[in-house]
Amino acid sequence: MAEKICISGLGLLGPFGSGKKSFKEGISSGHSFFKPVEKYDSSHLAGAVPDFQIKDYIKDRRVLKYSPVTQYALAAAKMAVDE
Repeated sequence: MAEKICISGLGLLGPFGSGKKSFKEGISSGHSFFKPVEKYDSSHLAGAVPDFQIKDYIKDRRVLKYSPVTQYALAAAKMAVDE
């Protein structure tokens, strides 16, 4: 019979930065971190992840070819596991 396990942790990436401390400071500040999308010619607002570099979380160069959303997910998962 297989053992049941539970892995818990928290990996946060958002417009306020990354990690629990940045998240807490960001939501406590009362400021909006949403701004016009700079990568596209758009009037839409978004909460971009500032100064995100996947290499700060995962050293394998293969992740560089992944979409930004996949890179965010991998970085958040890494933070959660490391916690």
